[in-house]
Amino acid sequence: MGTVTLQSGKIYHYKDEILGSGGMKNVYLGVDGTSVIGFYNSEAYKKITTRDIERIERIVKQYPRLLLQEKYESLRVFYRQVFCWPTDYVYDASRKILGVVTPKYRSNFFFEIGPKKPKRPNIKGKEKNGRWFDSAYQRSLLHPSERGNL
Repeated sequence: MGTVTLQSGKIYHYKDEILGSGGMKNVYLGVDGTSVIGFYNSEAYKKITTRDIERIERIVKQYPRLLLQEKYESLRVFYRQVFCWPTDYVYDASRKILGVVTPKYRSNFFFEIGPKKPKRPNIKGKEKNGRWFDSAYQRSLLHPSERGNL
């Protein structure tokens, strides 16, 4: 189990096994199972600037306060449904660590039903991403209930 101290002062515990990884981050599941932390990998960390750190801080601290204003209630509800907004971060220059904590994806971020026709890629339980919705051909492979309404 890994442990880091977040910028808020909270201690965050996460499982050592990588849940997923991409071009910039390795993602680990928090021990509580409700959140994840994405650590920038060493190559991405080398490119991080002070401006990037300040941007992350604004995303975590400033923007959520704006959404908490009563006049933005409907926007806040929308964002909770379609985004996993960062809630905290860790930055330790001496250890070369930068990580962002977000809620774990909810079930609507994953395909619930397999492909429309047999012998197509099995996407049941896989993360939804833009490529499935970008082209008419890819959308045609999806079950009608997975296509959305836009």
